Amino acid sequence: MPASWVKRDANVMVCTLFGPVSLSVAADWPLMASYEELDSFARAKGGRIPTEAELRLFMDDQNSRGIVNGYNNAGWGYQRWWPEPSSLGTPERNEAPHNGGVWEWTSTVMDHHEGYKSSVLYPGYSSDFFDGIHHVVLGGSFATIPRLAQRRSLRNFYQRNYPYAWIGARIAYDK
Repeated sequence: MPASWVKRDANVMVCTLFGPVSLSVAADWPLMASYEELDSFARAKGGRIPTEAELRLFMDDQNSRGIVNGYNNAGWGYQRWWPEPSSLGTPERNEAPHNGGVWEWTSTVMDHHEGYKSSVLYPGYSSDFFDGIHHVVLGGSFATIPRLAQRRSLRNFYQRNYPYAWIGARIAYDK
């Protein structure tokens, strides 16, 4: 059971900003869990969590279909105070798929990348996290400011064992 779920009496509940809610309310929400928990699940299903490049390729493909960042615009900026059921989209209505309003884990460890320069105003913000235990997450959650979440260049990061962030994952399968 993910660390973000709790058991009260005989009921499984999902932790939210407002306290635990019944799993019957949250049953169709995306699973939000640590990288380690989701990586274990992906491996049990015969897959893996995609790299940053693979997830970026998927996101760019969604954008190329004419819906800018539509793949993840599931209530950015507290349009709601909780995730929503993810969707495969409705192409005939030009609706993109979305992941329910959560960040997405990648298997890429946070590290320097081409063109990276430490900020003179806040030099430790990224560099301090190049420690081998933070993974890159992409997209944005329902709590992310829209102007940030809509930036293709936005990279965020969390420790791989942190269980309480609003982060889900896709599963990649190798042929």
